[in-house]
Amino acid sequence: MCPLYWKKVRLELAPTPGFPKGSPGRSYLLQVPVNESGEIDAVEIERYPTRATVRRFWSSEPDEYGKVVRADGHWLLCYDRDAGEAIFRLRSEALHLGGEVTVEGPDGVPSRFRVTSVKQLDTSPPRTR
Repeated sequence: MCPLYWKKVRLELAPTPGFPKGSPGRSYLLQVPVNESGEIDAVEIERYPTRATVRRFWSSEPDEYGKVVRADGHWLLCYDRDAGEAIFRLRSEALHLGGEVTVEGPDGVPSRFRVTSVKQLDTSPPRTR
């Protein structure tokens, strides 16, 4: 059973020159343990590494599914692409509703994303009919 602080966190592109209002069509959905300070809990991810996942969806590209891992002091969003693994770096910033975080693409270009949703993961057992 997932501990009470595993969350689904939605990140949407914050306003940029190309998207002055931001873009919900350029988003990430993270499933991670988040402590009271809004930080991802590295110890919990070590205990349950397969639960820490990410879905990247861009309106102009197919969805990508991957994992969230800690390496070299950074959170990495890793996707297994046909031509090799793509790695995006999530800077260690708090995941608070309405706040912003930075995601750096494989090309090293940083982009700001707004935290638009933080929801408790359902930890109840599946219902039987």
